[in-house]
Amino acid sequence: MEIIGSKGWKEAEIILPQGTSLPFTVTHKDEDGHVVDHSRSTAKMAFVFKNSTHHLDSCCTCTESGVAVLIPASTSASLPLGKFSWDIMVTTDQGEVIRMAFGKGVVDDTYAHDEE
Repeated sequence: MEIIGSKGWKEAEIILPQGTSLPFTVTHKDEDGHVVDHSRSTAKMAFVFKNSTHHLDSCCTCTESGVAVLIPASTSASLPLGKFSWDIMVTTDQGEVIRMAFGKGVVDDTYAHDEE
């Protein structure tokens, strides 16, 4: 997922089969197309279901090239089935808070392999 511009956010859908791992990276580029270094930033991720909020902060690692996210199978196995909204908030070393990415998603109880 790539984010370009000073707004610092992008809407995306996550489909997460319960009990599977999901790795992805959010890359933030400035107005000139240069990757913004977030290696000294901290990131927080949350999944908000109808009746509960799950903070997945330990799944986020800030790097020179963006925010690397790895939701391990053990974490997705503990999430409730159903629809959720999500976001990733980054706090820079200067204290600026950026809503880097957000969207909707679903934790599903089935995993369908792509057809070849």
